[in-house]
Amino acid sequence: MILGWSLGGQVALEWARLRPERVGALVLMSTTPSFVQRPDWPHAMAEATLRQFGDELTVAYRQTLQRFVTLAGTGKRARARRARFAAITAVCTR
Repeated sequence: MILGWSLGGQVALEWARLRPERVGALVLMSTTPSFVQRPDWPHAMAEATLRQFGDELTVAYRQTLQRFVTLAGTGKRARARRARFAAITAVCTR
């Protein structure tokens, strides 16, 4: 069994596609098969939106990541995600 969460879900999907004999089951949480829209998956963001996000990361990564976390939602779970993100950011920017 492989558990994939967020981007890890895409990794798990790819692993299952490439090595199906090694994957008995997939458990996917908060993931998508594609970050960008495509003909068979219109539920994702437009490619231009992802490109803009990348451009903004290059110019002002802290502000862009903070906005991303804010957009991830509100409430108790969102506050916990923001706290984890702040801790990770603090470690990664040292």
